[in-house]
Amino acid sequence: MTKSLINNNQSISEDLVIKVKKQETEYYQKYPDSLIPKYVKELHELGFVFEISSQAYNFMPKHWKSILPVAINYYQMAMGCRIYKGVEMHLIIKNFGGHFVCKSNFNISKITVSEFTDTFFNGVTVLQGEIDSVGWALCYALAFCGKDRRIIIDTNSKIDFNGENYQLDKFSQKVGYIDPVIYSSFIKRRVTVRQYINHILSKSKSIISIEEVKNAFNLSENRFNRPLCENGNEILRAIAAIEYAKDKEVFCFPWFSTKMLSYYWGHVEAICDFLNQKKKIVLLPTSSSYKIDSWNIKKV
Repeated sequence: MTKSLINNNQSISEDLVIKVKKQETEYYQKYPDSLIPKYVKELHELGFVFEISSQAYNFMPKHWKSILPVAINYYQMAMGCRIYKGVEMHLIIKNFGGHFVCKSNFNISKITVSEFTDTFFNGVTVLQGEIDSVGWALCYALAFCGKDRRIIIDTNSKIDFNGENYQLDKFSQKVGYIDPVIYSSFIKRRVTVRQYINHILSKSKSIISIEEVKNAFNLSENRFNRPLCENGNEILRAIAAIEYAKDKEVFCFPWFSTKMLSYYWGHVEAICDFLNQKKKIVLLPTSSSYKIDSWNIKKV
């Protein structure tokens, strides 16, 4: 929609406008976190002219294509904020798009995405789709934007995490990618998983102990004292433990086929169950329907 003004000030008395504006001012003073002023401001920027927020509804029948995405976004934000104030967190992805070459220890895929918008809350969300759908592209971009030069992000892509706006390259510091590809250089070294996690915890403000991290992900004593490359199928849990020790808030898996998810299911389930208990956001892209019914499923 263009910037041309669309007026809806007719048929309303000046006295009523003054009265409602006063009520709105009092409401916003009482509830300073209200998202209504931001919603109103965004509609004004789109070219809609009105004096009180309730007038915005009258634009919907004719201009719903312009207003509905904005309204849905603020509704999702309001729901996210409401839950977050309890104990939970939320991640809002808006107009996410770009070109990506996604890599994992199992697959590689070139993916193009255009204007993907959604909201994620803490817990496990399965992004159900094919290898070249938005699920893996989003996970890969969240983890590697600013680190992988082949990632091309559309400029209008936005992220809101618990009410705070982030650039993707800055937000990636909060994201853990549970796949050996992220530790390709580390794997070549002979540092054990225990030594590496101990090094991380020694530099952090976390009060969690190394044994708590080990037990949380059911890491065997034998493999815990080996380099990452010698952890066999336990490597996903070892990587999740490392990322958890780094105090990441969002955890992303690479895309799994039905065959690979079935093969690694015990490890994926153990990781997801623990992170779910800790109120983390977990994103799992897969084309599979294998044993995922207990988690939130979004078809992408």
